[in-house]
Amino acid sequence: MYISDLHHAEDVMSTAFVKVFKNLKTYQHKGSFEGWVRRIMVTTAIDFLRQQKRLEFATDNFDQYEEVEIPSLTE
Repeated sequence: MYISDLHHAEDVMSTAFVKVFKNLKTYQHKGSFEGWVRRIMVTTAIDFLRQQKRLEFATDNFDQYEEVEIPSLTE
């Protein structure tokens, strides 16, 4: 399983099946049809995960840092 969220997994699967049907004419009957479909499914899932990774925002947990008093420059 590549995608743990059920809704995202369903979206990726639907997208992959659309790719399969759009590219059915390019299947060259070399190797198994199942392997060809699986490759499209896996590639689509990996593309989704890469896209999600790009959209993540780096957050910092400021609770882990000590508070330090910054001296005033006017003293």
